[in-house]
Amino acid sequence: MLDIGRQQAKDMSSGRRSTPIGIIAELIALIHRQAAQADAEAESSGLDVIILEKPADDVEARALGWPCVGAWSAMAARVMVATALPVAFVPYGAAAEAVEDVPLPRLR
Repeated sequence: MLDIGRQQAKDMSSGRRSTPIGIIAELIALIHRQAAQADAEAESSGLDVIILEKPADDVEARALGWPCVGAWSAMAARVMVATALPVAFVPYGAAAEAVEDVPLPRLR
């Protein structure tokens, strides 16, 4: 995603090296994307529960369109904050089956 090495990241986080504007712009874009996706998930469920596919690793996260599991997790956290509905996590690739299998909470 950021196209930097591990040592460069350490140098920037420790203050030994300034962070290039392009990297800051990429991080800001990721934050905005997480917020937009979280809002979309929270508003578009159509069920009494929001079902999110949870990646097991970075490969699955990339298949879901996220650079890593951490970026996906930040989006999922935003979903939980943005809605009063329960959020169900299912393994990557299982969302279609989960719609039928996840017990829906009873609303009174």
